[in-house]
Parts: sequence; C-alpha cells; structure tokens
Amino acid sequence: MEQIFISVLNRSLTAAYCVVVVLCIRMCIRRFPKVYSYALWLVVFVRFAVPFSLESVHSIVRVSSRVIPADIGLKQTPHIETGIGQLDYAANRILAWSLPQTNAAASVNPMQVVLSVAAWIWLAVASVLAACWVFSYLRLKRRLKDAVWMEGEIWTTDKMSVPFVMGILKPRIYLPIGLSEKERACVIRHEQVHVRRRDYLIKQLAYGIVCFHWFNPMAWIALWLMCCDMEMSCDEAVLKHSGLDGEQGLLYKKEYAAALLTLACGRSVWLSGPLFFGMKNVKGRIQNVLAFRRQGTFMTYVSVILILLAAVGLMGSRKIPLSDDQDEICARLKAEGYTDVCWISEECWAGIEGLAGSAHAYPVIAASDAVWESGSGERYTICAALYCFTEDGLKAVGTLDSSSTAMPLCYDKTGIYCGSHQMGNRCTINTETWTCETAEWVSVDYYEDPEGAYYYGLGDVVRKSTKEEWDAFWDGQFLAAEVMEFEALPDVFE
Repeated sequence: MEQIFISVLNRSLTAAYCVVVVLCIRMCIRRFPKVYSYALWLVVFVRFAVPFSLESVHSIVRVSSRVIPADIGLKQTPHIETGIGQLDYAANRILAWSLPQTNAAASVNPMQVVLSVAAWIWLAVASVLAACWVFSYLRLKRRLKDAVWMEGEIWTTDKMSVPFVMGILKPRIYLPIGLSEKERACVIRHEQVHVRRRDYLIKQLAYGIVCFHWFNPMAWIALWLMCCDMEMSCDEAVLKHSGLDGEQGLLYKKEYAAALLTLACGRSVWLSGPLFFGMKNVKGRIQNVLAFRRQGTFMTYVSVILILLAAVGLMGSRKIPLSDDQDEICARLKAEGYTDVCWISEECWAGIEGLAGSAHAYPVIAASDAVWESGSGERYTICAALYCFTEDGLKAVGTLDSSSTAMPLCYDKTGIYCGSHQMGNRCTINTETWTCETAEWVSVDYYEDPEGAYYYGLGDVVRKSTKEEWDAFWDGQFLAAEVMEFEALPDVFE
C-alpha cells in the first residue's frame, strides 16, 4: 500500500507542476479559442493518471518524476529530490525538523509509520469520494425516471431547472420545461457538441482521477478550470458551426448569450457534478461568447503547432543532467575511498539492456583507487566499481576486473569490456536488478591444448570455440572499443 501511495504522490507532485505551467500558458493565450487550453488540461490529467513519463532534458516539467524515493521509509534521514536545489533544501529541512529522530536500535523507522497511516487515510477518503460519486449518480437517475422523451437522445424533465448531459455509455440530453424555441435550439446544439466530443466521459474520468488526488488542491483547480474551458470551447464550437457572419452572426451571439443568462437567472446551478453538465461560470461564458471571433487559417495552424509543442513538453519529465549532481557524486566516491573516476555519458555509453538508445538511458560512472599513468599522461585501470546515476540517485551496480596480465577497461555502445592475455568479456547492466552481468566472453586455455583450446559464452550458451571466433571478438570488438580514461577526484569535495 505504501508503494502505491508513493507512486500517487509522485504523480501528483509532477502533475501539480504541470497545472502551474498550464495556468501560465492559459494566461498567455487567453484570447485564443478555449479549445486549446482545454486540450492542455487533458494533458495534465494524463499526467495525474499515468504512472510513468518520458524523460528529457528539454521537458517543460523541470522536476523529477520520482520526487519521493520508493525507499524513503527505510532511509535514516528521509529526503526528497525534486531537481530544484532550493526547494529540496527547504523541504528536506522541514522533513528533518518535523519527523521524530530515527533510533538505530528500533525495528520500525518513524517514516514508515507516517507513510502507512497516510496511505490508509488516502485510500479511505478516495473510497468515500468514489462512493459519493456513485450514490449521487444513482439518486439522480431515480429522479429522472419520469423524464419525457422528445426525440433522439433528448429528454425533458420538470425535476431540474437547467439543461445538462448525463450518462456514461448512452448519454442523454435533459432539458428543463419552459424553454422558448430559440433557447431550446441553442441549448440542444451546445449539449450535442458535448456528446459528439465525448465530454461526458472526459469529465467523469477527470473526476475519478481527482478522487485519487483529493489531497492535492491543484487537482481540484485543474478540474474546475478544465470544466470551464470545456464549456466555453463548446460555446465557441456552436458559434463557429452556426454558419452565420456579419449582422446575422452578431445577432446569433446575442441570442445565445441571452439564452445563457436566462437559464442562469434564478435557477439552481448545483448540477456541476461529475456525471453531468450544468451552468458553469456563466458570466465568463457570456463575455467569451460576445467576444468570439473566428480564427484565421494561418493562426489556426500556428496555434495548433504551439499547443502540440506545449503538450509534448508537458508529457515528459525532467531528466536530471549529471552535471547537476556531479559535486555530490564526487564527494560520495571520495568518501568510499576512490581516487579516480571515469564519466561515460548517456550519448555514448555502454549498452544497458532496455536502456541504451531509449528515453531512460542513464550516465554510467566507473570509480577506481588503482590507476596507472601512461607515458602520455593518460590514466587507466584494470579494475573499477560501476555506478549508474538515476532519478533515485547513485546506484552501485557491480565491479569490473580485467585480472592479472590485463588490458585497460574499455567500452562502446554495446557494453563494457574487461580482458587479459587469455580472456575477454563484455559486460552489461541489468536495470531490473541493477547488477553488472557478463553478456559475452571468450577465453583460451593453453593447459588443455598447447595450441590453444578456445571457448565462447553468450548468455547461457557455452561451447568450445575456434581461433577465428576469438579473433573476431578480440579484434572486432575489444580492441575497437574506447579505453576508459580516468581523472583524479578533486580534493575539495570532502
């Protein structure tokens, strides 16, 4: 349960950042058709819902997708890592001050207790909200059982005073009695746009997502503003497809605004629930209707491109550059007794199964305390500890050793190579277990055969090999790989 809760918290924090970004974009495009800001809200709710995200240094979302480490309950000093230094510093100071001191002899970390209690409270409140959602739907459905069918999906009822759409698989448009012909025509066109765009499903899904993020005020703000933009974009769609311009178009806008005002005056607006539509932000909608102008083709293309770029930027999370934490990494490596380090960037680093060439490629770091200098000043080694730098920090994944009469460690885009006079192997990193594994190896045994007995291993396959296969591995891969060149760790990071 705690791990699920941490996953929800991480999604909620990154999505809250997206809400702030969309609020800023929304202010900048306030004169644009509201369908664009409505589309951005949909991206925000995808971020609230989806438990993973693409990672890029170019993402608009400048926080990590794993602000709260999965093992925070096991840490002696719990901390978060947003990727924003000042925010991390302030938040971690508050955590250190507010949480009870960890007793090394205790069997339970206080953070584990806090997480467990918070997780069950979160689940209880989310369950209550979901139950109220279902109950309100069933109660309203009973109230509408006497509604009178007009045509198609349109029904009338005297139980409600505002028009709305209700339903999941088969949505119905419910109209209050007493509407004039012009009002009824405007309302039906508006609600039919909702049905055609499946807004009734989007709103229900968004409310369901907010039930899981009920503790996050930004989720409720996003839901409210999404519904407002949904309604205004629906108004704009009705005006756009009315086919009226000039004086007729202006007259139709006035009639439409008058219909909104009439429906709002003296009528209940509590119908802004999760399963149906009602009168939302009537003043803003009327102002938006009266100010509506058709957007030119060129501006439409420009707007769509800009919104698509913004949406793509919002879908990703910040990939923390190695340089942001290089000082801290150096300090840790030096504290563990290493004197030299080799940085292998994600652009040209050894093949990690499932990561090389993908959005989740991480920098690899090799650290050693046994290097030698060549005559030209380069620094090499035959043994090193291997680390990966991830959103959760620095992970130790294993060691590399070329043994006695050895070649220096080297690498290419398929792996890290260790070898000596009689053997060579290519190592990769398993990111499920975060361990270094031998993917391929060759060896020669002169004791078994004075001419050389050659062996080859790939995965679980081991067989006696040939001199040609040995040469292909040694010359074609090992000698072609780039030698790891080390640099001394600076003394300033103590």
